[in-house]
Amino acid sequence: MSQRANDLSLRIESFRDDVIGYVDALSGEEWNAECDLEEWTAGVTARHIGAGHFRVFRLAGMIVEGKELPPLTVNQINAMSDKDSRAQSDCT
Repeated sequence: MSQRANDLSLRIESFRDDVIGYVDALSGEEWNAECDLEEWTAGVTARHIGAGHFRVFRLAGMIVEGKELPPLTVNQINAMSDKDSRAQSDCT
């Protein structure tokens, strides 16, 4: 692995660990509190981050392999996120 790739990997792992630490420390009340920006609970937002990073890595893998990315607009991504958040609104 190149040094640049290794550095990026370490940054991603560090960010992941920070998010997990933050989420693990949430009280039940905080977990169920609504986040202003998305109007989702903290629990739904945490689940969204956890599930979404796998999608991002799949897309990054496609880029590395020289494959064409699927045609996605920001509006499509936002609509998928909104649909997913509604479907997972009771996650614990």
